[in-house]
Amino acid sequence: MIEYEIVDLDDKVIGTATHADLIAKNHRYRSVRILLFQNNNVLMHLRSHAVSYPNKWSVSAAGFVKAGETYAQAAQREVVEELGVHVKLHEIAKLQLTNAPYNTNLRIYCGRIHDQLIAPSDAVAKVKWFTKEELIHALAKDPESFTKNAREFCERYLIPHFDWYATLHWD
Repeated sequence: MIEYEIVDLDDKVIGTATHADLIAKNHRYRSVRILLFQNNNVLMHLRSHAVSYPNKWSVSAAGFVKAGETYAQAAQREVVEELGVHVKLHEIAKLQLTNAPYNTNLRIYCGRIHDQLIAPSDAVAKVKWFTKEELIHALAKDPESFTKNAREFCERYLIPHFDWYATLHWD
């Protein structure tokens, strides 16, 4: 059974728990969200029927940080597990979300995909590149086609800073 670290607001480890216990008991945990860009487009993925929230759009990749794992290690693992790509990631933000079930210390990572072939896992039904305008339109037209978590993240953090994220240059 996979264990995750329970942390405080200062990100100090105060225990461990399973995923189910983290959510059920509203423990604070560590998580990552990854935004992948190509030519001013962000990659989103449609969740498959093999996972929770099936047939809903989500950010490029995301997940919980496992016990003993760093945020950066978790971000790399999630990108490889969900999308099958190896990409250089850069931490761009630290957030603390406090609304259950998102009682999390969150790190946001960005990366740029050039010519890599995306090979989604069984958890991903399909991937799609969105421009800022396409994402705004999709959220306005059918907000329920996105996970609640992805919808809130896009509205609060991605869309307001989309142009900045999409034009960052890393090497």
